[in-house]
Amino acid sequence: MRYADFVDEVRGECYEAPIGAIERVVNQTAVDFCKQSRIWREKRRIDVEKGTEQVRLRTSGGGRVDQVLTAVHQDQKGRNVELGKVEDHKIINAPSGQPRYFSEGLERSNPVIRFWPIPDREGTVDLYVVLVPQRQSTSIPDHISEEWYEAIVHGALYRLMIDSGKPYSNPDKALFHKQQFDLAVRDAKQKAVSDGWAPKTIQLRKWA
Repeated sequence: MRYADFVDEVRGECYEAPIGAIERVVNQTAVDFCKQSRIWREKRRIDVEKGTEQVRLRTSGGGRVDQVLTAVHQDQKGRNVELGKVEDHKIINAPSGQPRYFSEGLERSNPVIRFWPIPDREGTVDLYVVLVPQRQSTSIPDHISEEWYEAIVHGALYRLMIDSGKPYSNPDKALFHKQQFDLAVRDAKQKAVSDGWAPKTIQLRKWA
């Protein structure tokens, strides 16, 4: 759904708000909702060449990868290894072999996944990732907007009404909309962790 499609609903309570301002706060709300709730999840498979230390995690449906929940490496010999997650830091002269760990990092502001040891064979990695909309996006996936439409409307109204000095400012109503948004985030977070696929908590390990 485009952020522009939320405008009429939001203007029902903030009719003096400019359309551009409404679309901007809807975008900000969508980003915050997905980031806090972790509800936008995706399974994907990436190819990993021999000697590849890191792979860029590309955008999908206007969303960027915010977190990798699980990573399973499979090489050409059929070895299937779930990788442990570690804090990100680059290792000088890292060994090669069957990857056992992964970390998340940024390369020129682009999210990447790094492997240790560096793969000594071609293979694939199955990922389960959390996505959030990009700040310059113009829409949010329908499977998010359809279920959590009201949450995004509440969040957008909060942002508009809390802005003091505007003709549509209303701190009391802003608090109500913030409470409704927070409740929806809580519900979405519970739904996200009860899907039975990804771990509910991620424990970081040290490099072996």
